[in-house]
Amino acid sequence: MSDTQALFAAYDRLVVENYFIVASSAVLFFDFCLTFTSEVQCVWSRKRFSYTTLIFFLNRYTVLVERVVLLIEILLQTDINEVLYLFADSHTY
Repeated sequence: MSDTQALFAAYDRLVVENYFIVASSAVLFFDFCLTFTSEVQCVWSRKRFSYTTLIFFLNRYTVLVERVVLLIEILLQTDINEVLYLFADSHTY
């Protein structure tokens, strides 16, 4: 396998990986939407702020922030990769 073929194979694997990341992010955001009302009733309405509440918020919203950053990175990277892929595809011999 030549270097160019290996590069395109790696690119194809990266695209599939990005699709799985986007799909799993959609499931995560859907779960956030479904459980938000229960979170407000059970956690936000408490009179007292405890360490358990802090751990809950860190656990829940750190994942959300990380996933948004990851999606932004993937979307920006995909645009650049599409340009490179099309450029390389048009210049094959």
